[in-house]
Amino acid sequence: MRQAQLQIRVNEVQKTLDLLRKLNNGEQIENILHNYFTRSAECSENRNERQIDFKNVMDTDKLILAGHSYGGATVICGLKEIPEFQIGICLDSWMFPVKEIKPEDVKQRLLFINMETFQSESSLIKMNQFLQNSETVEVWTIKNTRHTDISDFPLLIMACSGWVKSVVNWLIPLQSNANPYHIHEATVSMCLNFFQNIFDNGTSKAAQIPTGIEITKGIKLKTI
Repeated sequence: MRQAQLQIRVNEVQKTLDLLRKLNNGEQIENILHNYFTRSAECSENRNERQIDFKNVMDTDKLILAGHSYGGATVICGLKEIPEFQIGICLDSWMFPVKEIKPEDVKQRLLFINMETFQSESSLIKMNQFLQNSETVEVWTIKNTRHTDISDFPLLIMACSGWVKSVVNWLIPLQSNANPYHIHEATVSMCLNFFQNIFDNGTSKAAQIPTGIEITKGIKLKTI
């Protein structure tokens, strides 16, 4: 079932890529959201007028596919089936849905960024197959983190009042003790450095990891 769902997701990625290319080329597409892209309700008869805003604003020669958890599995399958993507970013990827995919079938560069306490041994073994198969694959782990730390849940919880935050954290522990802003900043920095090494041959200034965030390179087994 998961493999079938994964194929649906990859098909959606391909459709999204085709749509973005059409917008970038200035092609008119059917806008099912009607007035959403128009400047006023009076412009409803010209609901495609703002599509011109997307023309030639995207670099479709440098395509990157990124996903979190099951989205990370979608990234791996997407790279296999859509060779136009040059880089894949897997954020705490769930590897079970791609257990049948051989690492040699994925030719593009891959960056795995793991939260320390999520990955199972079987998932890490599969990830390690990709790491050992290619010099273009990197694996990093952010220590003392949970699976949802890289999502928007911790940021939403931080916006809650004190007692609401306490209740939510007690009922559903969605975040670690690390500062979620720092975790997101560290993730962005690792991605930027990965991109720069590929597109700029490492000539750009490296993005810095925030103070207080500890990262390790390679496979990190679950500790708690």
